[in-house]
Amino acid sequence: MNKIAIRSRRWVVMMTMFLFASACTPEQDGRVDPVGNDPEKHASMLARPAATEFSENTSPELQAALDRLGAPYDMNSLPVIRDENGKPRVAQQLVTKRDGAELNLNASTRLIYTVGDVDLSVYWYIELPLPSFVTDADGGTIRLIMQHEIDGLDQVRVIDEHIGTEFDNDAYGRRGRAFGRYGWTRQSGGGEWSWILGDGVPHNLATPWDWAWITDYRWLQDNSVLGGDFIRVYSHPHVTTRVIFMD
Repeated sequence: MNKIAIRSRRWVVMMTMFLFASACTPEQDGRVDPVGNDPEKHASMLARPAATEFSENTSPELQAALDRLGAPYDMNSLPVIRDENGKPRVAQQLVTKRDGAELNLNASTRLIYTVGDVDLSVYWYIELPLPSFVTDADGGTIRLIMQHEIDGLDQVRVIDEHIGTEFDNDAYGRRGRAFGRYGWTRQSGGGEWSWILGDGVPHNLATPWDWAWITDYRWLQDNSVLGGDFIRVYSHPHVTTRVIFMD
């Protein structure tokens, strides 16, 4: 067999391997869309947590605590918690907002709720309409402050979800060409979500690190849409989430 034939066969083999590898590329982070075959998984966030780098100024006490800290699982990929029947446990938390005096702010344009911190085996959620000061002309922000309850250092993460939506009428752009309220989420760390409230289709508004989730449907239940401007904010069983709505 001459050199040209050998090179031709090598080229065919290499191209075949490339095409096969391309066809078998797995989904990003191995996760699927929430309305796909596995509704317990959410599409991964575009914004990923930054690696913590401890400098030479780290105190001996903190370094000792870090050295003692166990690693039961990857903090960036929390496990799905299931009951004895293999199903996730989901429960609604009573919506009790904190008053403005606690925040030292105007209660009419800022609301705060706590989700979780009741039973570390349950996906707790609150259900409420998106506040009018978030859907108004200048939009609003949902701040999520999440504390891990079984981490040895009580690890905390925070993210702001900046939201803009269609206005209630035609004062700031023509409304009503399509059913529902179109909205857009822009995260403080980068990453974006588009969604439509009340269009009959399940949407995610945000899912930071899979520690908390904001949806417009009954996740982990029947995935039916809530309707209108209603949303749910879920917290992972091992996480307590402070949910702050701000103008």
